[in-house]
Amino acid sequence: MKPTMHPNTDCATVKKCLMTSMQVTRKLNQEYTLHTGNYGFGGCKNCVQSHLGKPGALCKGCCEFRSVSHNVLVKMMIGGGFKDIVVEAGLCASDSNEHVMSGKLYNRSMRVHQRMLDALERMLMTSFQQHAQLPADSDCLPAEPSPAHLQAAEDSEDCKDFLAHFNNFQEAIRHGDFRKTAKFWIQYCDCIWTSLTFQQAVKENDLNLFIKSIMKMCGLLLSADHLNYG
Repeated sequence: MKPTMHPNTDCATVKKCLMTSMQVTRKLNQEYTLHTGNYGFGGCKNCVQSHLGKPGALCKGCCEFRSVSHNVLVKMMIGGGFKDIVVEAGLCASDSNEHVMSGKLYNRSMRVHQRMLDALERMLMTSFQQHAQLPADSDCLPAEPSPAHLQAAEDSEDCKDFLAHFNNFQEAIRHGDFRKTAKFWIQYCDCIWTSLTFQQAVKENDLNLFIKSIMKMCGLLLSADHLNYG
């Protein structure tokens, strides 16, 4: 798209951007057009809808949602030792820690959170195996990774039973059955999964998943005092 040399608060500019996005959507054979913009850009919602001649919804601040969600994480993780962990693990330098946590360095921030999520998920699985007294190599996991073996493993009764017990174990942690520390860190994992689901919905043009992830974000935004976003 060529640069538009007009104010982004101008209704004609907003309409042009929306029309261009819809054209791209049709070329890619996608069902929905997920358009994001900041407050100034989204402030022309009513005027744009009148130009289009049909009702619609323009989600304001979706790009800013990312930084806001990180701000929520910052408030939640204060005093939890998160900063010390990422610095000692070499994931982030102490000088850039504040920017990473606030979401200003978005790509680096997501990389840090994904690494932390991966480590916590591995620890969670190890704890579950010890708690359930399961062998380290479960029969439901294929020895040779491939689409066919993975599908066969997912369809097996052993795998379904394993995942059912694992989900029950996670719910027990969320309810505080394994003390507050475990509950604190699994809440962090849930927040990261919500953020990743939101990104997946935008990238895959999945409107239902988009709405579902937004609904999960509302509680987090309100709890962090971001009332406008909530």
